[in-house]
Amino acid sequence: MKKIIIPIIIVTILVWTYAGITKNTIVAEQVYGSSNCGHDCYAIITRSSKEIPSTYEIVGSIGEDSRLDTSFIIVYEQKKWFSNQTRFIKLLKFQRTFTEEDYASYTSLDYNKLISESIDAIGGDHLVMTRVYEIHHKDTSTIDLLPESIITPALSNSRDVKAWIASNDPTFLNLKPLTVVDSELLSQWNQEEYIPKFEYSINSPKGLTFEQVVKIGEQKAAVLQIIDND
Repeated sequence: MKKIIIPIIIVTILVWTYAGITKNTIVAEQVYGSSNCGHDCYAIITRSSKEIPSTYEIVGSIGEDSRLDTSFIIVYEQKKWFSNQTRFIKLLKFQRTFTEEDYASYTSLDYNKLISESIDAIGGDHLVMTRVYEIHHKDTSTIDLLPESIITPALSNSRDVKAWIASNDPTFLNLKPLTVVDSELLSQWNQEEYIPKFEYSINSPKGLTFEQVVKIGEQKAAVLQIIDND
């Protein structure tokens, strides 16, 4: 009996080990660029400097316009223990046409604006939720579009998705410091009956407006002026 059981145990351990080594994970990252890695070889460069093999058509779709800010999220699969082995799944594109009013709304502080929240299906087993921020840079008229994404299981609605995130990675829901939430997104949350429990903090309070950001900047400037005079 022992001669039969021992080989079965060994085979079971080997199967578990192989499954652990070959297990794949789905990743979503911001696109930082692209490269031509050789003849008929193209890759998308991620924020973490990974090069994800792609096609000429997909790489060619990544471009920038001076008035239409565009950002991309790439969704790819990688082996758990061999992160250099990747497979392209999907490219998500986010655009926003900035108006003169947008470029005029800058202050003496860097501040952010959360403008949208979306969920896309990744196959039948996963979803990717993306929040898109405008990053307004102080003392300049420049704005960056910053999408941030997280992979979740395939759940039935957005509230369930955010409940899963709250249990597994609540920091994703935390707003960046000095974030103004767009009124349309607030309306979306109300329609979803979503209560933002993790979003707000002392660094990014509920109801923060652009006018309040301007006032905070003026108060800080006044304090610095007093310090300089002393």
